[in-house]
Amino acid sequence: MIRFHGFQPHDFHTSVRGSHWRHRRALGGQLRQRLRRMFGHRYQTWGLPGTNTMHIARRRVYRFPPGPDFVRLFISAGPHFLRWGIQMPMGGPGWQRFVQAMQRLPMLTWCLHLFAAHGMELSDLADDRGGVLGGCWRFEKDELIWRQGCAIPRTALAAEIGTMLRQIGDRPRAQLALYIATTPADAISWQEDAIEYVLPGLAALVPLYEWWIEQGRAPSADRVDAQGIDQT
Repeated sequence: MIRFHGFQPHDFHTSVRGSHWRHRRALGGQLRQRLRRMFGHRYQTWGLPGTNTMHIARRRVYRFPPGPDFVRLFISAGPHFLRWGIQMPMGGPGWQRFVQAMQRLPMLTWCLHLFAAHGMELSDLADDRGGVLGGCWRFEKDELIWRQGCAIPRTALAAEIGTMLRQIGDRPRAQLALYIATTPADAISWQEDAIEYVLPGLAALVPLYEWWIEQGRAPSADRVDAQGIDQT
C-alpha cells in the first residue's frame, strides 16, 4: 500500500488531478480495512470520477457510477472544506421510512446524539444555502440551531426537523446529507492520522446506512440508542 502522508494543500484545489487521497492504496484503502474489521468484508471504497469525492458503500448494492437514488457514505474535499458523512436520496422507500421515523423520539434522539457527539450537520449540499432544505441543522453551544440559508441562526425545537422533512416530501433528485465538516487547514494538520479523525463519524453512521438499504428488514424506529440503530 502507498504510504498516506495525510492531506496536502493541492488536494483541496483540484477536481481529481494531482490528488491521491481517494485511492485504495491511500486513505481509501485505510478506510476499507478499518471498516471491514468493524463491520465485515462487505464494504468498499470508490473514487467518484471527475470529482474530489470518495464513496464508501456495500459492494453488492453499489452501482458505478452511482445515480442520485443511491444512499452512500462519502468524503468530499473542496477549496474551503473537507466533509464526511452520509448522503440519502430524498425519494423512494428509504426516504419515506426515514421521514416517518423522524416523527418519533427514538430516531430523532439518535440523530440529535450524532449532532452533539460528532459535531454533525443536516442539510442538502447542493449549494451553500442548504439546497431544497433551505438551511442547516446543527448543535451550537449545546443548543439545536436552525440556520436559514445556512447563515441566519435561531434556536430550534427538535420536533421541527421531522416536520420540515415531512413538508418537503419526495425530491428524488435531491440528497439529504448528515455530515461533519472541517477546514482544509485542519485536515492538513492531521497529517498521517487523518483516518483517526474521519473514521469515528463514518462508523457511527454505518447503522443508518444499513437501516436504509435493508428496506424490508429495517428495524422499528422504536428501538434506537446512542450507539446506533438496533439491527435486530
